Parts: sequence; C-alpha cells; structure tokens
Amino acid sequence: MRRKDEFISSSRVRVGFEKLPVYNASLDTLDTQLIQNFLDNRKNQASAKVTQDVLRSYSLVVEEHTELFPTYVGLLNFGKSPQFFLSEAMIIVSHFRGIEGRDAIASIDCEGTLLNQFQQAHHFVLSVFQSHFQLQEL
Repeated sequence: MRRKDEFISSSRVRVGFEKLPVYNASLDTLDTQLIQNFLDNRKNQASAKVTQDVLRSYSLVVEEHTELFPTYVGLLNFGKSPQFFLSEAMIIVSHFRGIEGRDAIASIDCEGTLLNQFQQAHHFVLSVFQSHFQLQEL
C-alpha cells in the first residue's frame, strides 16, 4: 500500500503558464484560419478540421465550468490580437552604433503572434545587415 504522502505528491499536477486559461478572452480571439493553416501543413499528419477536441489536444483552449477559454499558448500562437491580453508579449529589436554604448540607430517593436514577431525581427536584422555591412570573400 502506498503511503499517504506518496499519493499526495504523485497526484499533484503542475500546469505551466502557457496552458492556463485567459479568462477575459473568448474563443473568437483565436484566428481559426491560422489554426487551420497549421493543421493543413503539419508534417506526417493528415489534415484535420478545427474542432474543440483539436483545440484541446494542442492546449489552445481549456474548459472550465462548461465554458471554453483560450490559453496563453493559444493566444500567443494563434491570437488575432495577442498584445491586447499580453501587452508585454513582444520582441524589441535594436540596431546600435558601434560595439560600446547605447546609441540606438533604429529600433522596432515586433508584435502579433510569435511567428509574426520572429518574422518581423528576422526581416529587421537582415535589412540592417544589407544596408550597414558588406560581406567580403576571403
């Protein structure tokens, strides 16, 4: 027979921040077309329709008291306006003059879904390289 403290510690489930519900958001804050595009482009997986079961399986929504709420991971990856709910969820990219000091030449705030933020940051970095650096063959 298991000891009581073994049972209690094994029955505790820790939920990561990303899987917590965003109570002030409704399901229509998720972009179903983005989710469908994701489902259609998965490798080695058959295409699937966006259903509540699919949303739950990817932890994009959580059901509480018979109501579905988007999770933080759902909003960050597939939200229509993630920064409305998570104002600090952005990437700030800056181009500084030289290698010392804090003299910023240009800076952008990358907002939107995580993929959009990455694409904006990547585009900014590439544009800085193209306009301020020359690559030479050795």
